[in-house]
Amino acid sequence: MQLIKKKNKAKLVATNNCLQRWAKAMKTNLSNDRNILFKLACKGLKYLMLALLGFALAYILSGVFGADTIVKIISSPRVWEWFLRIAILIFCFFAIAIVYESSN
Repeated sequence: MQLIKKKNKAKLVATNNCLQRWAKAMKTNLSNDRNILFKLACKGLKYLMLALLGFALAYILSGVFGADTIVKIISSPRVWEWFLRIAILIFCFFAIAIVYESSN
């Protein structure tokens, strides 16, 4: 029984050594701190998606509870026009960041 445990332990140690060597080989010298514009675009996209989720929840809840004024405000074209403008701006930031990153 102890012989089986020793063999299993030896296999586990060999596997760990192999994984450690692989992890050392896969490390790169790249850092993600260089492109501030890309980080800004990612944060902007995150908050835009959270805002859209919030508007969807507000639309559904106000429709369920009968608050027609809030439903009209949220579904107005002017609100969605601004969301579209912000989304285009964020995707332009992504495009600029990608072009800048590919030129370096």
